Amino acid sequence: MRRGQRFPCKAWTQPHEQWLGKLRLEDAPSQATFVDSLCAVQTLVARRRTLIGVLEGAVPEGSHAQTVARLRCFRGIDTLTAAGLCAEVGDFARFAKPAMLSRVLGRGAERVHL
Repeated sequence: MRRGQRFPCKAWTQPHEQWLGKLRLEDAPSQATFVDSLCAVQTLVARRRTLIGVLEGAVPEGSHAQTVARLRCFRGIDTLTAAGLCAEVGDFARFAKPAMLSRVLGRGAERVHL
């Protein structure tokens, strides 16, 4: 952006990534730094995709399969989020009231102690 390079549409879409792949900067050090950063992002995306694939393959045989399936019914909760919730909460039945579960899940932001 400092160099006046701006993609005109939504970032991190397939067209944006293609545009980034074709982008050339004026000097070699800047180009090398840009390519290194772009490769790092692409590597992380590939690693995440692989890990999610492994997780999605493991969930149906796991002890939380039914709970993950139910949580995925909520808007915005995918397999990764649902599995993370199950790992954090464990047995949802141990909470007598929804407020108790909310306190545990919100603990990081509010520092609520049970």
